[in-house]
Amino acid sequence: AGAAAFFLGLLPFLPGTGDLSAAFSSASAAAGKADVLVVLGAGSPLEGWANPMLSQRVCRGVLEYRKKAAGKLLFSGGYTAGHIAEAEMMRALARGMGVRPEDALMERASETTAANSRLCTAS
Repeated sequence: AGAAAFFLGLLPFLPGTGDLSAAFSSASAAAGKADVLVVLGAGSPLEGWANPMLSQRVCRGVLEYRKKAAGKLLFSGGYTAGHIAEAEMMRALARGMGVRPEDALMERASETTAANSRLCTAS
């Protein structure tokens, strides 16, 4: 089977776009199980602080992981403020929610959404 991935958090929740979580669930169900679910960072302004959007993305990723939508989670986000990468914060949150260490992967070099996409697909 070929590798499959879903990018969680690529589009923000904007007025008029509807509930993107429903769209994600539909895409997930149609495609079957993905190898990896990519959870994108959200520009955390303070070192070590997960802003609400970042926390929501991690929670959604863990929820989909628990529903077996993907075998692994790939947290993508670089050093936007200080010495802790967003991916490290997201992984720590997910580990606290019961995600196994071997299922919580990180991409720590990206600082933009375009870099998230490029670096995650290269992994």
